[in-house]
Amino acid sequence: MKTLRAGIVGVGRIGRVQIQAIRSLGCEVSAILSRDQDRAEALADELRVEGGAKLGVERGAARSAGCDGGIRAYSDLEAFLADPDVDVVHVCTPNLQHYAVARACLLAGRPVLCEKPLTADPRQSAELAALAAERGIPTAVNFVYRHYPTLARLKAMLDAGDLGAVYAVRGGFLQGQMLSELDWDWRVDSALGGPSRAMADIGSHWCDLVRWLLGQEITEVCADFATFLPERTIPAMANPACKPRRFKVDTEDYASALLRFSGGTRGSFSVSQTTAGAKSGVTIEIDGARASARWERERADILQVGRRASPPEEYRQGYGMSPDWETFRTEAQRNLVASFYAQILEGRRGSHADFADGHANVKIVDAALASSKTRAWIHID
Repeated sequence: MKTLRAGIVGVGRIGRVQIQAIRSLGCEVSAILSRDQDRAEALADELRVEGGAKLGVERGAARSAGCDGGIRAYSDLEAFLADPDVDVVHVCTPNLQHYAVARACLLAGRPVLCEKPLTADPRQSAELAALAAERGIPTAVNFVYRHYPTLARLKAMLDAGDLGAVYAVRGGFLQGQMLSELDWDWRVDSALGGPSRAMADIGSHWCDLVRWLLGQEITEVCADFATFLPERTIPAMANPACKPRRFKVDTEDYASALLRFSGGTRGSFSVSQTTAGAKSGVTIEIDGARASARWERERADILQVGRRASPPEEYRQGYGMSPDWETFRTEAQRNLVASFYAQILEGRRGSHADFADGHANVKIVDAALASSKTRAWIHID
């Protein structure tokens, strides 16, 4: 692949995951943007060393040289986007910052890959999707499950009609990292993550996957949200006052939803961040007129297909004899970035989600929120 030079906005956990994927493709990180200039420069130095830059080059000279040998550090978005060595931007910030940064990228003519959810407000996601379409700018949203090889096989089977007409789909996404009131994540605070946590953070992954697999839109939703821990303790390291303090939680720990699809399919799924023992428990089951299919992330290399009056068959597709889910996640992230970069360089539209897909998923989350409050079915326009 021809080399692209990427700018990264937000170098937290997911930012580093994307940097690893970018470098694995032979592409370069040329600039990073952080709120604090000193921190941005420290991160640039750290990433340069990680990228294998020559240690004998002086810090300032190396930074001005460009690319992995001298990643430039910015704390100003306008200056960052004016950098001629930034060919594509990866937005890896907290959720409520996505809209402003992605919009500025589009107005500057930069292709942009944004972390999910695209925004917390469907009006904002609609604007971003329309702006990208009007200007013909390639976009992507970081929905990685489309890029697992086993699920690509399931998609091909569905497209070929191997399962027959799809009657129903069900599944979920279960995590356990927020089980205790002492567990903390910035997404707990709606002022940073938006009004939804479990549904927006992990439910959007599941909804995007099922939309892509079935080729149908979710048109109606009936949802139930629950916050099991109404108060949590913010740890000292996440608190400007440098001491633990109690926080009233205004985002959900759990959500379930019934779904209706544009093609007549019915669906149901649950998401939870308070399931003890669950690490990243994604499951999807599809019932068709000819066959059913089942996949789970904990056994990511196996696709189970059941047919009438016979035990399920297992199709294996992976990266080795005993691949773990971490291997699949790393490869899926790489595949997503490769798909997006191929569109930028060659105009080839791959299987990655774009801003139109991101907008569709924001609408689903927004409808689920409304449904949980009204206790009614909500139609998605």
